[in-house]
Amino acid sequence: MGAFRDKVERYIIRHNLIDKDAGLILVALSGGADSVALLAVLVELGYKCKALHCNFHLRGAESERDASHAQDISAQLGVPVSVKDFDVERFRQMTGDSISIEMACRDLRYNWFAEMLETEDAQAVAVAHSIDDNIETLMLNLMRGTGIMGIKGMVAKNNNRIIRPLLCVTRPEIESYLREKSLDYIVDSTNLQNIYRRNSLRNKVLPNLYSAFPQAKSGITASLVHLSENAALYDLLVKEKLEYYSVADGGIDIKKLIDKELHSHLLLYEWLRPKGASRSITDDIIRCVNNSGRRFDIGKLSYVLDRGILMPIKGNFNRCVLENFFDIKVYPVEKFKVTRDPNKAYFDVSVLDGDNLWVRYWMSGDKMRPFGVKGHKKLSDIFNDAKVGVDKKPHIPLLMKGDEILWVAGIRQSESYRINTSTKQYVEIFFSQG
Repeated sequence: MGAFRDKVERYIIRHNLIDKDAGLILVALSGGADSVALLAVLVELGYKCKALHCNFHLRGAESERDASHAQDISAQLGVPVSVKDFDVERFRQMTGDSISIEMACRDLRYNWFAEMLETEDAQAVAVAHSIDDNIETLMLNLMRGTGIMGIKGMVAKNNNRIIRPLLCVTRPEIESYLREKSLDYIVDSTNLQNIYRRNSLRNKVLPNLYSAFPQAKSGITASLVHLSENAALYDLLVKEKLEYYSVADGGIDIKKLIDKELHSHLLLYEWLRPKGASRSITDDIIRCVNNSGRRFDIGKLSYVLDRGILMPIKGNFNRCVLENFFDIKVYPVEKFKVTRDPNKAYFDVSVLDGDNLWVRYWMSGDKMRPFGVKGHKKLSDIFNDAKVGVDKKPHIPLLMKGDEILWVAGIRQSESYRINTSTKQYVEIFFSQG
């Protein structure tokens, strides 16, 4: 008696999961065996807890049964409980049905947990993932072709204050503990259906593996511990490398990276993966290192290559990138002679006063005042008039002053700062196209 409790307590202490003096622990309580055991053992260890139950209303009467059971177990353990009702289909419609029901439930659940952490001024949300869940995650990620960060399994604690105190115990140990404590739990009928990849793995593949290799579970668990340690070291080294190759304003020296690192492709992918980059994008950046002006859209950010440096596109470009696109010269107006070169634009010298010139790319909704036209015109219409393909529009630089578009490079100049009868000096800007 007490072996389960002691094992969980040692794990909590070793990973510094809970501070007894830091206040409330929120416990995700589905009503299944794992979550009931989690709540019970935390209460037994003397932590102040509150249960959180999500009712997604996806299984009719069974969903109501689960909610009722969560309330009964909480009462039995002397713990307050909050039950949250969710409209999953409405949430999916709001996202354009772009996510699965399973992912919608996950997003709703963790969004609520984040809200409750603030509302209850709690120190963490405890979720009931066990060794068995961790093995399933490893196997699923392995089959997806993930790297070390995917096969290291789940972490005991993450930056969103989610903790997993049961990652040290197996499902049979959990069920044994519940029998000792005479605690009932419910079984989600969908867990018995092999329509989901995880269920098929849990109900069919892994039982056969454990039958053929009786030591597999303990061996895989040990491998997960090693992989987690390896991943921590790997992550540290990757971050140190990033510091070495970083330049001012968030840029990365890609040329230097290629020259010095055998695994330049891997390092760049690890640096940009958290921002939403795929391996094909980072490989393309390496391949195009000498193509100054080449733009890459990664997640919600855009980057441009400037003489071997990958720079994030911000509210304005720094001077070196501006000069990489445009050559700027000032002449007395007596020398002014109009040419039909589409790569040249002419402005009154006053264009250099006040706000600096800078560069960005097209964004949806952009407008400008074209030369010789009254009023504004959408850039999308200007591109269409010039027969610019959809694939080329995002790569044409826009010369900016403040928030105003002065020149769609090589295509159309603005009415602003035009040369007039009072002009004494003019500016010739040449689009060098990188």
